[in-house]
Amino acid sequence: GSDTISISNSGEVVDTTPACCADSDERTYGRVHGTSEFAVLATPTPGAANGAAAMLAAPSPVFEPTRGFFAAPFDLTVSAAGASLTVSCTVDGSDPSVGGAQIATSGAPPLTIRVDPAGGASRTWAAPSVGVRCVTSGASLRPSATATHTYIFPEAVLDQPEHVPEGSGVFWTTAMTLNGADADASRAEQLAALSAIPTMSIAMPHEELFGVQGIHRGPNLEEDDYEFGASVELLYPDGDARWAGFDGFQVDAGVRIQGGGGRWREGEYDHKQSFSLKFRTEYGYSKLKYPVFESAPLNAAGAADEFDTLILRAGHNKGWGSTWDSKNTVYTRDQFSRDLQIAVSGAGSHGTFVYLYLNGLFWGLYNLVERPDHNFQAAYFGGDGDDYYAGKHRGGDISGDDSAFELFKSTVSKSSDYGAVAAALDVPNYIDQTLLAAYSAVGDYPQYYFGQRMLPTQGPLRFFMWDIEDSWGGGSRRSGVNYDASDDPQFDRFDET
Repeated sequence: GSDTISISNSGEVVDTTPACCADSDERTYGRVHGTSEFAVLATPTPGAANGAAAMLAAPSPVFEPTRGFFAAPFDLTVSAAGASLTVSCTVDGSDPSVGGAQIATSGAPPLTIRVDPAGGASRTWAAPSVGVRCVTSGASLRPSATATHTYIFPEAVLDQPEHVPEGSGVFWTTAMTLNGADADASRAEQLAALSAIPTMSIAMPHEELFGVQGIHRGPNLEEDDYEFGASVELLYPDGDARWAGFDGFQVDAGVRIQGGGGRWREGEYDHKQSFSLKFRTEYGYSKLKYPVFESAPLNAAGAADEFDTLILRAGHNKGWGSTWDSKNTVYTRDQFSRDLQIAVSGAGSHGTFVYLYLNGLFWGLYNLVERPDHNFQAAYFGGDGDDYYAGKHRGGDISGDDSAFELFKSTVSKSSDYGAVAAALDVPNYIDQTLLAAYSAVGDYPQYYFGQRMLPTQGPLRFFMWDIEDSWGGGSRRSGVNYDASDDPQFDRFDET
């Protein structure tokens, strides 16, 4: 950030406040009471004199080289600027600032860490990427924020071995298996494909991901409040003109399992789960501030650049990991349909495609998308998320006051007074999504999100397409070439939610 300069009405500089607090957006900053010193304050004191300064943070660890894609193992150097400091690092996903972490190395900087997809140090499994997480500490300093850099070895992706934990509730495999046209591609073509789109890496304590109490264990999949902290990185391959000017990001967030049918029966229907990323103050930042969809194939220019939630969709009904209809896998239908809604009505859920790594393991292709909830509405229609009501057809209320929606559903939607309907509903938006759903023959309709502004005044009700991968003549029993939408009772429900 930059310094803040306070100027009087006469144009005189009254005060200058130095830039502050790069490691969080939720700190109280000001002059320490009785001094001219600016500092992060230990406790907020609104309406009263400022208190004492908080303990200063240790300098952040510096990685050389930084995150990226590599052809062979190498020695990583981790340093920190300052005297009498200690740097502690992990390579198994655990946070070195938290008690019980499996510290791979610790000592006075600089440290040298061997980065090798074959494993070693405290990581006991082979995996094609290595996430190194480090924290700096020192006397009379609070620890730095944990920094994470992921190093990816594409050659190792193609040879990824089986690595699953012992015990019950394990419904997935990890050994690399190529499907469809990929199975006939040369190794050079396969390697080129791994740099054809951006990459996302999640690093978190292994037990909280794959352990008996982890989010990805069969009996825990349908626990909606199961969420753990993690590092999330977006990486672009080096040396490719398509990604010029795109930096990517690393931020800490909450991670949980996302979706409906894919979670049923402890993962029996889908070996590849979807994930939800939650950006909250407890993890560091209350929002992710980065143009995530800057490289999206469609609608990149109009996408938001701040997010409370992102979804990593696995494409349950049309994905290789599903036992439902994997023979008709086409990953693009869902995002294509949401992009069409943006094209015809101006608003819808933006998305792109990424490769995902979980604690070093390659997890395949994912559709990274916005969740069209109350915060999404605020991003595109103004105001704050708390100003909006949001709901989902198969999920109910998400946030806000639903009184206007309930009135619309019970009374206004049944009215023959077009003026009353048009005053409560964004009619073009509703027509667009209805036509799109019918034209694409969505096999799982309706799964849309909906909502409206309630504060300071009520706005129109809008609908946003969702869960559309089973569509466009996809070949399944619900949207194949022999499917007749006119005989489908689900299309009698267009006037319902």
